[in-house]
Amino acid sequence: MKLITSAQQVRDANDTQYRNVPVPEWGDEDTELRIRSMSANEIRKFTNLKGDNQKSAMARAIVMCAVDETGDTIFTSDDINWMMDKSVAVLHRLQDAILILNGMKNAPTDDEDSSDDEVTKAGKG
Repeated sequence: MKLITSAQQVRDANDTQYRNVPVPEWGDEDTELRIRSMSANEIRKFTNLKGDNQKSAMARAIVMCAVDETGDTIFTSDDINWMMDKSVAVLHRLQDAILILNGMKNAPTDDEDSSDDEVTKAGKG
């Protein structure tokens, strides 16, 4: 076990995590989008969204977290409007991956029925 003995060790640590999320709809069956975790400050800003900003939260999360192979963001806030015209299923998949990566949502277990989401339940009425 390696014990942390100074605040500087924590400050210097790179604790950013990355995941690749399949998005075959945006290319082919091998197409993936790389996402990164958010800092505590970014999470605070994201969870405090109000009004129209809250309505575009899915796109905002993707803009904040989508990165290239070196970890640089690939979108800007100017991309949010057109991104809201993309498939909601793809945006939800990416948002769920971002929330799971950031500890804001539990990853589904093998026992969970993914067809039992809110949209599906609404259609079963």
